Formats: sequence, structure tokens, C-alpha cells
Amino acid sequence: MKTIQYFIVIALVLVIAPLSAADTSSSSVSSQPAPVVILVPPTVLDNVNAFLRRDEAPETFNDFSRAGIYRDLVDYLLLRRALALGGNSRPVVIEPWYDVSYDRVVLRLRSGHAAVFSNGIWREDISADDRQLKISSPLLRYGELETGIYMSPQNPRLNSTKTLDDVQKLTAVSSRQWRPDWNALQQLGLIKLHDNVHWESMMKMVHTRRVDFMLIGFSARDDLSYQAMGITLMPVQGLKVKLAGSRGWVMSMTNPAGADAYKAIEKGLAMLREQDVIARAYRASGVINDRVADWKVLNPEPYNGNR
Repeated sequence: MKTIQYFIVIALVLVIAPLSAADTSSSSVSSQPAPVVILVPPTVLDNVNAFLRRDEAPETFNDFSRAGIYRDLVDYLLLRRALALGGNSRPVVIEPWYDVSYDRVVLRLRSGHAAVFSNGIWREDISADDRQLKISSPLLRYGELETGIYMSPQNPRLNSTKTLDDVQKLTAVSSRQWRPDWNALQQLGLIKLHDNVHWESMMKMVHTRRVDFMLIGFSARDDLSYQAMGITLMPVQGLKVKLAGSRGWVMSMTNPAGADAYKAIEKGLAMLREQDVIARAYRASGVINDRVADWKVLNPEPYNGNR
């Protein structure tokens, strides 16, 4: 009888021990902090991998004067620096975001799938009362973003467009989802304004001259050209359009790491602003461009740089 009882006890120990180990393992996994998942366009990932040297990390990158820098890449590098400077202790996970729709990335963040999108977006698109999303302090402040009227070099109107009257005889493409861009173009009184949510499609429409132009932030290249997907577009000389908005990073408050990421980014962003890193980075990329300072603004209005 004692022998039978002995084997029963051993059997119970063997059954309970693995369960205890599994419970401990499960507890260990659940105790790991949720990562800061950053949605990043694949083109930015490709470029950052080619742009950074082997001994460079995005968290400490500071050489924004290097050739090849552009706005979306600046957005990503500043985000990584702000997170680190702000004391983020969570692991960072980079997830390629292949859908180019502006609205869909916002919906993705609302669902809590990720903590933040690497590209800056229009801060005016996120309500202060929104409980699912929060927008950071400005990367580009109200009125700082000026855009060129970019055409195909083969478009004969590139060199003949000199005034607002000339611009009003043109067609353009943009997206209703980008409200400051869309509003600015509507104010110009164009012949036709096409709506398209895909940046690549817009580029192709301008390249093939299905439309005359699109608004693009100025580049750091000597000729101010914009180059992507093997396409080169050139700005109409002497004319520019101001966009009435400011840009920041949008963060998910439904994501488990979102609130901590927001706090870290805000703290780091304030430090970068104080150190003049932000203005220096966007000047180096051509977005804030002294070479077009004297160009005529087609849609003048009062701008408050601190808005």
C-alpha cells in the first residue's frame, strides 16, 4: 500500500512541476515591457540603411548636412533621437508600413497596432480631444513649410509659368487627406485639381504630364530638383506656396507603449529644439530653404511661427 502511495505522490510531482515551470515562463514573458512599434515607410527604411554608416546608430545621428538627406528621412532620424534622449527604456521594433494611404495609417494607430508613425503628419488633423491619438509638439511649426510647384522637365510650362495668372491655367494633383495642401491648391483657382491618395501615382501623373504639377517641399539639391523612383521633377522658378499647418508625430494612446513613447518623445523633442537640431536638420534637407527666401508666395497670409 505504501508503495502505491509513493508512486502516486511521484506522479503528482511530475505533473505539477512542468505546470509550475510553464506558469513561471509565462509570467516572465508577460513581465517584459511592450515594445515601441514604429511604422516606417519601406522607402525610408531602404534609404536609412544606405544612408547610415556601419558605425552609426539612428539614436545618436547628428550629421544632417550629409548628401542624400530629405524630409521623411529627417523625420525618422529625429524620432529615434527624441525617443532615446527622452529616456525611452522600452525595446524599439521597426515595422515596414506598405500602405501609402494617410487615413489608413491613422486607423492603424487608433487600433493600437503600433505606437507611432515615423513620418510627421499635419497636427491640425488630430483633435486635442482625441482619446485614442496624441500629436507631438511641432517638428515644423506653423507656416515654416513652403512648397514648390514641381513639374516634369519636359513640360514646356515649366519655364513659361511666371505669375499667379499663369498658375491658374494649370492642372495639379494632391490628396484631400492632406488638408493644408488641398486647401492651398484650391485657393489658387486652378483649372483642375485631381484627388489621389498615392504619392507614387502623383509622381507618375506629373512625370507623364497627365497633370501639370504637384506641390513638393524643396530639396537640398543644387537645382532644387526632386528625385524618386527614377523620376526627376523640377520647381517653377521664383514661385512658392505656403502650407497653413504644422507637422508632428502622431502616437497611439491605445497601444500599451503609446503613453510612455509620447512622454519620451516630447521630452526629447524639447531638448532637440533647444539645441537647434530640428531647424538645422530641416535646413540641411532643403525643407526650410534660404535659397527660395525671396521667391513670391502665391497664397500670402499672416503666419505665426509659434502656433
